[in-house]
Amino acid sequence: MIIIFRKAKIWLPFLCFIILILSPKPAISGSLTGIELCLKTIIPTMLPFIILIQFLINNGIILPPLIAGFLCGFPTGAITSHELYKNNRISKSNYQTLAAISNNASLGFILFAVGFAIYRSIKIGWFLLIIQIVTSLLMWLIFCRKRNKNDLPKQIHNRYSLFTIHYSLNKSNPFKQSALIMSTICTTIIFFSSLISMLQSWHLPPPLTSLIEITNGISAVPPLPFTSFLLGSSGLCVAFQTFSVCPQINKQKYFLLKLTQGLLAAILTSFIFLF
Repeated sequence: MIIIFRKAKIWLPFLCFIILILSPKPAISGSLTGIELCLKTIIPTMLPFIILIQFLINNGIILPPLIAGFLCGFPTGAITSHELYKNNRISKSNYQTLAAISNNASLGFILFAVGFAIYRSIKIGWFLLIIQIVTSLLMWLIFCRKRNKNDLPKQIHNRYSLFTIHYSLNKSNPFKQSALIMSTICTTIIFFSSLISMLQSWHLPPPLTSLIEITNGISAVPPLPFTSFLLGSSGLCVAFQTFSVCPQINKQKYFLLKLTQGLLAAILTSFIFLF
């Protein structure tokens, strides 16, 4: 079973390729759905925020992982955590945790793409955003370990470096960098939208396909607790984005933390609605 799982990155793409050849219509339909979703929702609501954040970074300011994650969206929080770990700012254990809990949907996506564009209510967007912020802070308080002298180099800060702003001399074109980030997001959404369409042709239940790419799942306007779960857990699409930019991340720990974060967000949402 372990060997089959490890070889999945080889046989799964091959299987999808065979399915695409034998039944291209669902894949094409899914791709068109993903393109429409990007053009009408994702790009208009997220691109201005991404450009502004890139201008901030271009002026030498590296934001803390949790803040960067909510401002820039997937997978900025994980990338920032990776940079802090490479520069001996946080321990490996805290890096593995921060890369997961700070890898969140952006403020612009939750407020405007989810709240305004999908649920037709900016108030719902604010509610979902607050839920995600509270959940991330709770996850950080529970799972981030305090400083351990036997485990950390002398240069490493304690866990409260999460709220420390760091400075960098790296400069890049903010528009070019924003275009790369936006194209990565849209390309991934289109691919997984095509994959979901192929899976739906096999009559798989919608909640299952929503776990693959959360944007497509949320666009179906599910109950708010389930939306909170999708935003907190992020889905397989975001996970694969994260693994590609953070090769040292523990995949099993990442999935466990994101599942816990999603369940905590769903429970908190249900509890507030109940009372």
